[in-house]
Amino acid sequence: MVASTAKVRPPGRCHMKGNCGKKSVFSPELPCSVDEKASMPERDAFREMLVATCGPDFAEGPVCCTQAQVESLSANLQQAEPLISSCPACRNNFRSLFCSFTCSPNQSQFVDVAETQEVTGSDGKLSEAVKTVEYYIDADWKQKFFDSCKDVKFGASNGFAMDLIGGGARNPNALLKFLGDEKPLLGSPFQINFPDWRPDAHLDWTPSATPQSWNDSQLPPVPFDRNPRQCSDPGLLSRCACVDCPDTCTALPELPASNPPGSSCSIGAMSCFTFSVIILYALLACILWFWKPVQKLVRGRRGAIALPHRTSGLSLFSNQSSGFERVRMDSEDSLDGVESRQQPQSAASGGLVGARGLGHFGEESSASSAPDGTYRGIGLERNDNLSALGALQPRKYALNQLLTRSFYRLGLFCARRPWLTFMIAAVFVGLANIGWKSFEVEVDPVRLWVAPGSTAKLQKEIFDHEFGPFYRPQQIFLMDSHSYQDLTSLRHNSSSESLKALPPALSWDRLLWLADLEQEVRDLKTPSGVTLQDVCLAPAGPGTPCVVQSILGYFQDDPEGYGLDATNWEEGLNQCASNPAECLPLFGQPLKPNIVLGGLPDNSQPSNARSAVITYVLNNSLNKTLLYAAEEWEQMLLDLLQSVAAEPARRSQAKESGVDPHPLSMRRKELGVQIAFSTGVSLETEIGSSSNTDVGIVVLSYLTMFVYVALTLGGRTTHGSELDEDLESDSPIAEPGSYPQMSAASLRAASGGFVRLFQMARRRSRSFVNAYCVSSKFTLGLFGIIIVLCSVSCAVGIFSAMGVKVTLIIAEVIPFMLLAVGVDNIFLLCNEMDRQTLQQQSAGLGSAQSDSLTAGPSAPTMGASAHPEQSPTEEIEAHGDLFIDPRVSASQPVRVSVEERAARCLARVGPSILLSATTQIVAFLLGAVVPMPAVRNFALYAAGSMLIVATLHCTVFIAAMTLDARRVQSGRMDCLPCIKAPRRRAIQLPTDPVAGDKDGSLDSFIRYRFAPTLLRPGVKKLVVAAFGAVPVISSIGVRRIEMGLDQRLALPSKSYLRPYFDAIDVFLDVGPPVYFVAAGKEVSERQGQRGLCGRFTTCDPLSLANTLEGERKRPQVSWIAEPASSWIDDFLQWLNPILDGCCRVKTSDPSVFCGPRDSPFACQPCFEGRDPPWNITMDGLPDGEEFYRYLRKWLESPTDQECPLGGQAAYSSALSIATDGKTGKEYVRTSHFRTYFSPLRSQSDFISALEQSQRISNDISDRVGYRVFPYSLFFIFFEQYTYLLSMAVQVLGSAAIAIFAINTMLLGSWRTGAVVTLSVASAVFLVAGAMGFWGIQFNALTLVNLSVCAAIGVEFCAHIARAFMRAPGALPRSHPMSQKERDERAWLALTDVGGAVVNGIFSTKLIGVGVLILTKSDLLKLYYAKTWLCLILGGLLHGLILLPVLLSWLGGRGWSGGEDEADVKRRLARSGSEYRPMMASEPEGSDEEEYL
Repeated sequence: MVASTAKVRPPGRCHMKGNCGKKSVFSPELPCSVDEKASMPERDAFREMLVATCGPDFAEGPVCCTQAQVESLSANLQQAEPLISSCPACRNNFRSLFCSFTCSPNQSQFVDVAETQEVTGSDGKLSEAVKTVEYYIDADWKQKFFDSCKDVKFGASNGFAMDLIGGGARNPNALLKFLGDEKPLLGSPFQINFPDWRPDAHLDWTPSATPQSWNDSQLPPVPFDRNPRQCSDPGLLSRCACVDCPDTCTALPELPASNPPGSSCSIGAMSCFTFSVIILYALLACILWFWKPVQKLVRGRRGAIALPHRTSGLSLFSNQSSGFERVRMDSEDSLDGVESRQQPQSAASGGLVGARGLGHFGEESSASSAPDGTYRGIGLERNDNLSALGALQPRKYALNQLLTRSFYRLGLFCARRPWLTFMIAAVFVGLANIGWKSFEVEVDPVRLWVAPGSTAKLQKEIFDHEFGPFYRPQQIFLMDSHSYQDLTSLRHNSSSESLKALPPALSWDRLLWLADLEQEVRDLKTPSGVTLQDVCLAPAGPGTPCVVQSILGYFQDDPEGYGLDATNWEEGLNQCASNPAECLPLFGQPLKPNIVLGGLPDNSQPSNARSAVITYVLNNSLNKTLLYAAEEWEQMLLDLLQSVAAEPARRSQAKESGVDPHPLSMRRKELGVQIAFSTGVSLETEIGSSSNTDVGIVVLSYLTMFVYVALTLGGRTTHGSELDEDLESDSPIAEPGSYPQMSAASLRAASGGFVRLFQMARRRSRSFVNAYCVSSKFTLGLFGIIIVLCSVSCAVGIFSAMGVKVTLIIAEVIPFMLLAVGVDNIFLLCNEMDRQTLQQQSAGLGSAQSDSLTAGPSAPTMGASAHPEQSPTEEIEAHGDLFIDPRVSASQPVRVSVEERAARCLARVGPSILLSATTQIVAFLLGAVVPMPAVRNFALYAAGSMLIVATLHCTVFIAAMTLDARRVQSGRMDCLPCIKAPRRRAIQLPTDPVAGDKDGSLDSFIRYRFAPTLLRPGVKKLVVAAFGAVPVISSIGVRRIEMGLDQRLALPSKSYLRPYFDAIDVFLDVGPPVYFVAAGKEVSERQGQRGLCGRFTTCDPLSLANTLEGERKRPQVSWIAEPASSWIDDFLQWLNPILDGCCRVKTSDPSVFCGPRDSPFACQPCFEGRDPPWNITMDGLPDGEEFYRYLRKWLESPTDQECPLGGQAAYSSALSIATDGKTGKEYVRTSHFRTYFSPLRSQSDFISALEQSQRISNDISDRVGYRVFPYSLFFIFFEQYTYLLSMAVQVLGSAAIAIFAINTMLLGSWRTGAVVTLSVASAVFLVAGAMGFWGIQFNALTLVNLSVCAAIGVEFCAHIARAFMRAPGALPRSHPMSQKERDERAWLALTDVGGAVVNGIFSTKLIGVGVLILTKSDLLKLYYAKTWLCLILGGLLHGLILLPVLLSWLGGRGWSGGEDEADVKRRLARSGSEYRPMMASEPEGSDEEEYL
């Protein structure tokens, strides 16, 4: 009631009207301050112009404006027309706002003149003009006006119209303030204020008391509120399309966020996953630990038979104190068809359980016992009739027999014909190395990491072919020196609070310094005469201004010439950054502030930005000549920036160097600023310099390994089997298990006098020469390394000839891996050759003593002429079923030749080498199916190198080893074979080979300490429990692994690109551009247009443009942050006849287009007077041939203030127009729609952005029928991460299957094959878990390393597994003694090859990796040094600890290795003697049977 009775201002009066004059020569006309009635227009032209400008609401009645005012108003509104005309509601509200303000007959009701000023009129007289105005607008109208315009897009700049007409306003008051602020040259010529007005504000209305407010009315105003339009209204004068009005959009399906936060499930500080796996591990460990006691308890209640064996250790024979009880073996326990028999127990036998070995458990012995404990361990006694050799031996494995014979024959051939072998190998190496003439190193990242059939690669090729390659950006970040120093820490925390603590990057002096730097860049000229203008992107055509995105573009690259100084530069920068359209750069496109300014804290002015970003955009080209010109100029720019960024040297240093610092560098230092920069050639140059820097470290690493291997292998002597000739003939013979000692008489004689001392010294020096010069194998070890290098060289030559290029990964990894495998093979072969030599020496020198010592009361003497009864094994060998000659394998002391020993060596080790090599080769060949060239080439080179090195080791190295053995036998010195050392006299040796085989400290430790301790039942449980924690810890680490590869790692630690990448993460507030390329439909047809457009009411609800707009509204899902630039919408808007500065034709001939210089009076809008008229329903829009006629003209039209919608600058490269060869008609083959991602800070952000772009493209293709695909510069490199995980499963899974299948086949046991596979998989999983804790990302390099882990893991395990299978043993798992048998076989395997594995792989690689730590490349440190260190340690632990334990529990039944009787007897004798430490130290209660 109060409001209705209150007095209001009367209608029909004006408070300002007409033009009174100008404030200055360049300022626009200012209206006069009046208080008069509104008047009728005097001329019809005035009325027509008013209606055309402000609409039919002004078709009649008085007005408060003049014709001159309407002309000025129309021109000003026309500037905003191209920006907002696509949304009728915004356009009409915008016009209503200013038309009512200028011409409304009721102007006095909502406009007050608050302040006036004197100006000079056109007649030279002073007049009173408006200075400040109060414009009262209803709050609801303000909000609706803002809402109708806030989402309107300006596609050419990938931005919003609000950024241009409202300074990026975020609320109605900010929009109106921007429109009303006085900006004589760029905006309002006087100040317009928009006071807030509430519905009850008239109750406390107080008129302004300023002297200038002399208006008659002192009543409260009536706020302007005339028909506010909303973009969702159905009328054509209001309705806006989805792109500009979210209320009219069809909702997209709901999707989860791209990078959702981690699981909130936690128990204290521990995640639920970690807690779950720890609990699961604890339960399994408890089951393992208490399984045996529970099982024993259950069996005890059921009355199970207990078999105590307290003091016997692993001995299966009995004596007076053994305590074994005889039990009957069921028929299911018989072995290989041999029926078990139970004999009456004999008191004389002392309760013998297995007098003839484990295989005859339960049979009665018919012989007296030998000396207690002489051959303990496997049931071997002194009586030959009771020997294990006379018992049933383990099963024969036909494949093993075949391989043994084959390798024996191969070894015999190579040993007997060494020079022929060398010649054949030399011919092969020479032919293979011919391929080096085709040698090429692949350095192109695309050809390295992108599969030939990659979707992203094909899409990139299409994009490059249709639109040209993506531009070459050159970017510079300007920041304060303190900010530059803190970049590394800020990269991990770039919050607004952290940015506030940094000093601003800009000041007036720094702005001038930046202007001088940009001038230096513009003046750059290469020796061939190339300048920036020649290579830059010039949107308006060659010779026009280049695209340089810099804050200086706001000031036409000249801040002083623009009128700025130290007092007003901040205001000018803030104003231009708020309204980029009013400060266009020379190339004519608005500069968005987030592109040229970075690191802006919240609620801060642009002048307080922590960084300024300068970007030079150069053309890219498929033309090599043009590309070379661009690269040449980029190199000049790089040199300039490096000299500017360099720390200026002191004068003394400058004089010494003879190089003066750059003047800009001196000024930069004084101003306290620094730059981070990158050019188009920077990344490739820096990566190359990093590789060159690391070459020396890598070579040093390999050289260190070479020297170590040569020295270690060279230090392996066999002098333990011989003694100095100064020992007397009456010296005591060494007993089994002991070392030879000098008698007391010899010691007394040795102290007889100086002469005797001199003779002893001479003899000892002679012994030293023989031991360390003759027996040394330095030359042989060096030759083995040469074989490894030749293998690599041959593989490179062969595959280069086949067109497979070498990569840096191959050069760095393959030699490392081959050394691991090849050195292990060398050590195994040399170990076995030494063993064969010692056996021959023992058999030849001590046969008589051996026979006399081993003969028992019931055993015949085995002298030179004695021929004992053959065992079943001997019978088989005598019939030629094995490779051994029966004459050689008999007990007679027949001398075995060097060639025979080499053949036997290969016969024993060759199948083991074949096992590991075949497994690795097949695993790598399976990896070669991966389409990624870097991985595929690596797999091919690795498989080929493995094959070659294994072949050469089994042939060429055997021949070399034979020659070396001949040299030792003839007493010639190593390295100097022409010099023959003096011969020495050997002493008698015992037959026990252990007494002569003096192992080194490592072998002794493994035999007497490590292996016995490891195979204790309690220790085995601890081992399994400890290694059970590996998958638990690794699974936690694996969950921390992120996809990607931080490119900083590939750079030198001091590279200038590292701060640049840090600056991108910290300061750059815009993401990379993304293009959605569409093809497959005719765009000149209406249906094709509706599938693409978004600014018309009849566009498809989920058209391409509408879908991109919908995705932009959920950046947390799609990563799209900017409105898409839709060429179809801007082109059709360009035809809008209300934009009289855009499409124009001749008035006299509408078929002819007007040029930019044609008179406006001679031209008219293209679609003016068209029937049907142009409208947002698309009814009057062109199609068919007419469409292409206007399209060609639009693509030639410049982008300027008259028409910002011109297509030349923004869209000239957005369409690929082709001509149909049959019809000759033009058609749009492909086109793209550009938008931008949100800032992508991490590798996971890039991967997620790629995946979402692919999803969006697929959705659009399914909806509108176009073939749509996304393209961004980084897609081609990150596409691999979309399938890398499945690829890793494929490669590693195939490797696991290959490992299991090949080990099962060659070892003859699926159980052993499964144990090896499990051990290798655990080692690989350990490395993967360590990667997560070390922050190593998962990428192709990681996949290659995991493949190497599997290959070297096999090398750690395969030899031990085969030694386990070769150890005697045939009891089924149900046999009571089977567990003890498997323990002994595991011990034999460790003592047989454990030392060679440690020396051949672990020590060699540990030294190499230790040197590699010195590299300056973080990539080598992280992905090679650390990963390989984990691999080496993990492989050793799994191969020497976990594998023997699992084999002792789960390993399969062994088989005979096809050895001769003497060798078998020696192995059994050795095991009986050497396994004693395990028995002696084993607690009494630990001999209980293990059940698993």
